[in-house]
Amino acid sequence: MNRENRNVRVILSEISKSYGEKQVLTGIEAVLASPERYGLVGRSGCGKTTLLRLLLSLEKPDAGVVEWRLGEGQAERLQPHPLIGAVFQEDRLCEGLSALENAALVIPRDRELFQNRALLRRELLRLLPEDALEKPVARLSGGQRRRAAIARAMCAPEPLAYLMDEPLTGLDRQTKEEVTAYIREKTEGALFLVATHEAEDMELLGVRQEHILRLRPGGRGFEKLS
Repeated sequence: MNRENRNVRVILSEISKSYGEKQVLTGIEAVLASPERYGLVGRSGCGKTTLLRLLLSLEKPDAGVVEWRLGEGQAERLQPHPLIGAVFQEDRLCEGLSALENAALVIPRDRELFQNRALLRRELLRLLPEDALEKPVARLSGGQRRRAAIARAMCAPEPLAYLMDEPLTGLDRQTKEEVTAYIREKTEGALFLVATHEAEDMELLGVRQEHILRLRPGGRGFEKLS
């Protein structure tokens, strides 16, 4: 996938978010830019998922600004954000549809991958067995559903960024190695951010130590890893 000259960055400026009386994030500041690969870590409940939702414009911050920009210097501002390939904690698949049909939902109808189902089948076969492609995803195993959700995100047309929330949950070591090799290939050149509790997953996904962001307890900004 060619993303040359398509530099994208997201600027987080003094981001705060609460739900009722519960303060989830406070004073979050960061600049993330392609083609780097970032990891987001922290204790359960510290605001990792909330931060990803803010980046996806699924939530609005109570204070501060999430700003996506394309290009260098006086870069074009992207409203609300560029096309993003997303994998959520939940699989968020349409239960009555097959893995093939779920993947087709994110592909524009004028794209070859949508029009040529043989091509789409070959893409999904990289993560799923043949007998898992046609049956409703409600009948798939947990690991197969997870792989179907990842494959769907990878089928979106040329995202400039990928955000993933615990994408490898429920996968064994061998499957993780196969899936992460696929993810790294498909996301090369894009801005990549993954939230996970597993250091092994960071390594498999190619996140370097200096690009790991640890949220402080209570979501009070980031701390540096030693």
